[in-house]
Amino acid sequence: MKYKENKKNHLNEDPILAVLLMKGMYPYNNIIRDIGYDRLFVHYWVAQEVNSYRNYCKNNKIPTISIDATGGIVKSINLLSGRKTGHLFLYQIAVMDCIKKSQFLVAHMISERHDNNSITHWLTEWVRSGITTPKVVVLAVAHTGRFKGRSCYP
Repeated sequence: MKYKENKKNHLNEDPILAVLLMKGMYPYNNIIRDIGYDRLFVHYWVAQEVNSYRNYCKNNKIPTISIDATGGIVKSINLLSGRKTGHLFLYQIAVMDCIKKSQFLVAHMISERHDNNSITHWLTEWVRSGITTPKVVVLAVAHTGRFKGRSCYP
């Protein structure tokens, strides 16, 4: 019953078409930055995240970001071509502000591609949105399922 009720609010049954429609609608037109169909990717971030990062950069001489990717959160989907996407990973850029002792996210990507070119494209588009280029980029490696990124404490 709840599923049918929620389905009434969907813009389109096809999730890709729904995201494409959302990209042209307020407020999503200011959140969804770039979409690719084959191979699938979506880049997105909100103004508040960019502003938080800008404020962080004003107080830190060496802006540092951490990038982490997580699989299993986003399910593979069937495309209009009939092809089922490969594994979709959620990539996120996190900042650990050691001065304020807080951590926050600044950008996100859902992607079927997991290579340097795709990640570089995402980061380039994020930088083009007018942010200060980070001086240090830490890639998170999680062998135990726990984030192994930057810490304020040794």
